[in-house]
Order: sequence, then C-alpha cells, then structure tokens
Amino acid sequence: MSDADLLIRHCTVATMEGPNKPRDKHEADDCGMEAGWSIAVKNGRITFVGPDPDWKGKATRVIDAHRKLVTPGYVDSHTHLVYAGDRSNELKQKLQGKSYMDILAAGGGIMSTVRATRAATTNELEEAAVVRAKRMLQCGTTTLEAKSGYGLTTKDELRILEAQPKVSKRTGVPIVSTFLGAHAVPDEFKGRTDAYVDLVIDKMLPDVEQQHIARFCDVFVEKDVFTAEQGERILLAAKKRGFQLRMHADEIVNTAGAELAAKVGCVAAEHLLKVSDAGIQAMADAGTIATLLPTVPITMMKPEWAPAAKLMEALVPVAVATDHNPNNPVVDLQFAAQMACYTMGLTPYQALTAVTWNAACALGVEDQVGSLEVGKIANLVIHDVSMVQNWVHELGRNTAKAVILNGKLVPPQI
Repeated sequence: MSDADLLIRHCTVATMEGPNKPRDKHEADDCGMEAGWSIAVKNGRITFVGPDPDWKGKATRVIDAHRKLVTPGYVDSHTHLVYAGDRSNELKQKLQGKSYMDILAAGGGIMSTVRATRAATTNELEEAAVVRAKRMLQCGTTTLEAKSGYGLTTKDELRILEAQPKVSKRTGVPIVSTFLGAHAVPDEFKGRTDAYVDLVIDKMLPDVEQQHIARFCDVFVEKDVFTAEQGERILLAAKKRGFQLRMHADEIVNTAGAELAAKVGCVAAEHLLKVSDAGIQAMADAGTIATLLPTVPITMMKPEWAPAAKLMEALVPVAVATDHNPNNPVVDLQFAAQMACYTMGLTPYQALTAVTWNAACALGVEDQVGSLEVGKIANLVIHDVSMVQNWVHELGRNTAKAVILNGKLVPPQI
C-alpha cells in the first residue's frame, strides 16, 4: 500500500460503481453505497477506496468524514458559461406575462446577450466566466460542459470557445466545450435563416474544427428558431467533421426533436419538456441520454416539467443539469437535483446518478470522473449529511461541506 497525499476516513461513500454505461431507471437507484470506508488520493488520483481497516499506508493529510456522505464531484452537463451582460431586467416582463418567445421577438432574450457578448472584450468574457465557474465549484461541480452560442458570428463564436480552456486552466475545473453556433438567428440574418445555416456549416464548423476547440456540436431546434431539417443539416455536417452531437430538443413546442436526436446519433437530447411518446421511444432505441433541466421552467415562469417518469419507464438514461445561462442563472447543481426529485419524481438515488455518472456519460468523460474508483481523478464532495435522502430533502440547501478538486481541498470563497 503506497502512501497518500490525502486520506478521507470514516465515510458513508456513494462510489457510483456499476454498469459501465449510462444507467436506466433500475440501475440508477444503485449508487454503490458503503459505510465506514476510506478514500486515499495520490497525485490527484484515487488510489484506494475500501473499508477503513483495509487501509495500511500513511497519509500526509487526513480528513475524518465522521460517517458523513461522500460523493463524486458533480458533473454539470449543460451550461452556457461564457457570455456578457445581465438580463435581470427581463424579470419585470415575465411578471407581466411576456413569454420567452415574446421577449426574444422584441429584441431581448438571447439577442440581448448576443449584443453584450459581441461588445465585450475577450478578457471581460473570460473574467466573468471564471467567477461563475468558481461559484459552481463551491457548490460541488467539479466538471462541466460549456456551450458557445452568444456570439453568432464566426469571430465571436471562436472567442467564446477559446475562452473556455483558459477558464478551465485558471479554476482547475475541466470544461467540455460545445459549439452552438445555431443557438439563434442573429439580427443581420433575420428572414434569411437558411443563409445563416450555410454560414454555420461552411465557415463556422470548419474553423472550430481546425482549432480543435470543441468536442460537441449542438443545435437549438425550436419553433421560430431552427427547423428539424435545418438542424439535421448542421448536425450531419458536424458529424462528418468528427464532432460528437447533442441537441436542444422539444423545449417550447414539439418539433420531433427527440426523434431527430436519435436519428443522427446525438449522445444527449436536452430540455424535452414537450417530447412525444414517439420521441421517447426513439431515444430509448438509440441509447440517447435525456438531459433534464428542472430549474428552467421556474425562471421561464412556465411551470411544466419534462416527463421524467415516462422517460425512465422507457429505460431512457436521465442526466440532470443546471442550464446555467443569463436567463436561468443557476450555479448550484445540487439544487437542480433537488428540483428533479420534487418536480419530476426522481428518487434521491436516481438524482445523484443523474448529476454524477449519467452526466459524465453525457459528456463522454466517465472514464475519468463520475464515480469514486481507483485510477479516477480525485474530484469529490464531503457533505454535512449522512444519507442521500437528506441530500435532497431540504430544498435549496447545499450540503457541500468540503469540495476536493484534483485531489486538493478547495478553499472557501469569501
């Protein structure tokens, strides 16, 4: 037994060990719970997970968890991290009954953020994103996905994507980048959506590919944004260039987005508030992960949630994410997991699987994070509760007592 840099003793640990694939309704309830275990870390990697008496080495630093819950660090598999501006002024419009599409049509919403992002310097974009990533980290998120989509020009989309690895380097938080040039149709292409789709395919995708700054390509297929046909063109062009695929699907109206996601081989379809039974079955058949975003209906002031029970009954694996963005500025993934229980009917164990293992699978990083196993990156959360039930029961309470990133204790922010 080699010595350790860090030893966490007397844990009630959720190892998340299990099938090496996205886990369905039945598998997601098994979080590999073990009481009285220790976790040893050396050089940022887990070197031991097992019963306390089995650890025989020495450790530079020892933390006694006092039988409290220890979980993998959370994986936030859907965020829009890099942007400029503030949309708190839109709350008044929402309170007056304006819909998301009403605000967008009036020049607000995404287009408001696009204008602010284009006007911001690259340094300003990076600094703002660092602050957000640090807030997420304090809440227990140790890996995240970040999309572009607030530039909508080749230059500005590249600026957003180029900022993300810089944010990762400064915070230590791994960031999986997604190109979302098809997030909205910019004002200069109003009435010429097909021409903008051509720009995304013929100019943006090649430039992003050349710089190797995004792993995934995403499209917002929605009424009055991009049609399923336009989305398919972009996704298939991205696939030919070696991008993995994910998709904003069936959020506001049903556009057969889930069916398209399954057809083109998306790793995940996201939102899914209006997904059809046919779409659910298509996802189940294709093995597409459903990434659910339970805080979005709150900030949209549209209290309708994705049909998690139907998705899980069909054995579609479910991940849960924050969808952090200027319209839904949530950084606490534990809160999203709590909302998934209270509004969508996930069990506490399914919710934990949804923000760890299944979320890691949705990003293709499950070989490195998402479970507490020997050889994996030592990203974990020590909680101030002892049971998974308590982890979700107190709505709005973040139970992260200590966050460990790459084997090191994250200092609390003032």
